Amino acid sequence: AGGYALVRTRGDQRLPKGNWPNRMLHTKVADAVIATNSVMARYVAGPMGVPPQRLHTILGGVDTRRFRFDPEGRAAVRARYGFADGDCVVGLLGRFDLVKGQKETIEAIRRLVAEGLPVRLLLIGFSTATLQEEVEAWIREAGMEKHVTITGRVGDVAACLSALDVGVIASLWSETIARAALEIMACG
Repeated sequence: AGGYALVRTRGDQRLPKGNWPNRMLHTKVADAVIATNSVMARYVAGPMGVPPQRLHTILGGVDTRRFRFDPEGRAAVRARYGFADGDCVVGLLGRFDLVKGQKETIEAIRRLVAEGLPVRLLLIGFSTATLQEEVEAWIREAGMEKHVTITGRVGDVAACLSALDVGVIASLWSETIARAALEIMACG
């Protein structure tokens, strides 16, 4: 009645509970439901009872005009952060949040460095649920200050991704739309 359409987007891998309030939200209240994967689409069409004309599946994608390999950006970012030509730069793109697995990635890189591998970690991210200071504490606790760089917010994400030799998605749960993975792949 408010002159707007309500669209429910299910971008999580966790299926909604099939209880009465959720079924009402999805079948009667929402004007449309968007599912971002086929498992979710089947579930909301089946047990949830969303009519086919109101259910739309939109798979994740990436703008390849923006996210593409950038050789000049690669060189500039590697120079900005002091990466040598022989360094293997591993990167993780994502907001600072326990779900993204930054702590586990720092530990994995620590183990590689302990084996003598010339590995550097670029954390392309910024404080959200986890503060940068906490991430910096993880780095200090691991003795990895010389091997890990935090970018903070950057405007040249594609250049940062192009600077990587290895892209990591270390998410611990709920990554149905792993947009960072698509962006990393698009940048080669």
